[in-house]
Amino acid sequence: MASAHPDPAAWLDAVADGVVIADGAGRVVAINEVAASLLQVTDGLGRPLREVLDLHDPSGCCTWWTQVDPYGRWHAGSALAESLWLLPDGREVLATTRFRRTPGEGITSVGVVLRRARGRARIERDRSDLIATVAHELRNPLTGIQNFISVLSERSNELSAEEQALLLRSIDHDTARLGRLISELLTVSGIDAGQVRLHRDWVDLAAILAALVPALSTPQRPIAVQTEPVPDLFLDPDKTRQVVGNLVENAIIHGSGPIEVSLSSVDDEGWVRLLIDDAGEGIPDDVRDRVFAKFYAGAASAGSGLGLYIVKGLVEAEGGHIIVSRSPSGGARFDVRWPVVEIAP
Repeated sequence: MASAHPDPAAWLDAVADGVVIADGAGRVVAINEVAASLLQVTDGLGRPLREVLDLHDPSGCCTWWTQVDPYGRWHAGSALAESLWLLPDGREVLATTRFRRTPGEGITSVGVVLRRARGRARIERDRSDLIATVAHELRNPLTGIQNFISVLSERSNELSAEEQALLLRSIDHDTARLGRLISELLTVSGIDAGQVRLHRDWVDLAAILAALVPALSTPQRPIAVQTEPVPDLFLDPDKTRQVVGNLVENAIIHGSGPIEVSLSSVDDEGWVRLLIDDAGEGIPDDVRDRVFAKFYAGAASAGSGLGLYIVKGLVEAEGGHIIVSRSPSGGARFDVRWPVVEIAP
């Protein structure tokens, strides 16, 4: 029978970050597998913390021990903020230190948590990209709105009714752009957190295509739709419309020539299949896996770069999947499949 009180060391080995704990005398009393691997030690227990925690300042000025001096200084707080250090092999790691003290005895234990810096740097880059994208996307419509309002307030007496109406339509258009961007950001936040809220109902995909596509089709970019009889799907209607709209708009922006949209059943597999083909240059094989990433460089010239990331996140949240390949005309083909269910959950 398993012990009701497992060895604490086993708990530490379940932690994703490296953990090193030393007692009041500066001897290591606990070190998990992640920390031992990062620090390249095999016999850390009982050794001086000064030897085990072999970290160096990136500038080369000092070591972690000389900079922090956990036992030689009186640290007023209970922790030191996360900071960047170099491991013995030159890799970067983020270290956070906590102290435990007893009145009259000083520090009785020191705990150090080590986190790989690469993952943190990636998160920071994603945040920076998001901030830059949001700032850029917000600035253009906000500037337009500000200019239109300024003209209306300063020259209203000089403008004809038609000119005033045009400015108001422009304000409405830019306001709608802001609303769409905010909606995209909220959707991205939900996808990142794994908390996409679905309000499922029975959805007629053919009806969604009939309502959306004619409004997007133009003489320069005609969209042909072919639909076979397919069963209704138990999906979120609004999010399904968002998926279809984003994919068609993506084909309009990045493709060329006519666009073909087809809807069919894959009876032997229990899926409904939506294909969107354009006649553009297509997507090279070596970057197809990246087109669904946030801020994919190929989408940087138009839109926020979030559209396909949102599409993939919403499709997968509803139990479907999406892939990209080459269309018969040589352009891009987006292949979406949703599962058929007989009874609503």
